[in-house]
Amino acid sequence: TRTETTASAKNLAYQEFWSRFLERLAIEQPSWTRSRKGLPQNWQSLPAGRDGLSYTCAFGRSGLLSELYFGDPDPQVNQARFAAAQARKDDLEAAYGRALSFEPLAGRKGCRIVERRPGTIEDKPAWEEYIDWFIDAQTRLRAAVVAIGGVSSFTSP
Repeated sequence: TRTETTASAKNLAYQEFWSRFLERLAIEQPSWTRSRKGLPQNWQSLPAGRDGLSYTCAFGRSGLLSELYFGDPDPQVNQARFAAAQARKDDLEAAYGRALSFEPLAGRKGCRIVERRPGTIEDKPAWEEYIDWFIDAQTRLRAAVVAIGGVSSFTSP
């Protein structure tokens, strides 16, 4: 059917995009991940060095997202970590260099600290620009987290 074909075409585009993204990371930020093959999904998770946390790049309904995702199986752990990070919002944003959106994601177990920009997977000529943006946003987000003491500053018991 037409919707299955469209969905699979989109999934193939995601797979190609994330494979290109991971190729760039292998050269520019090899410590971020050992993954080399993109998956046919709208996001790419990268380890944050702590269970229940990941740095994630994604295509959402509103465009591109670069985020630190709090995804522990225990929602209370996520809320506590998120609250600790949110308490350092001014320091994080100062180190990041731009405003960040702190999103508790009501009704879901996870929460996130995110920056967004316009973009769609269908805009293939913009892919290199998207990869540049993801790498820049993730570099600044990681540096901002390090500047406030690293993920352990909001994951310690």
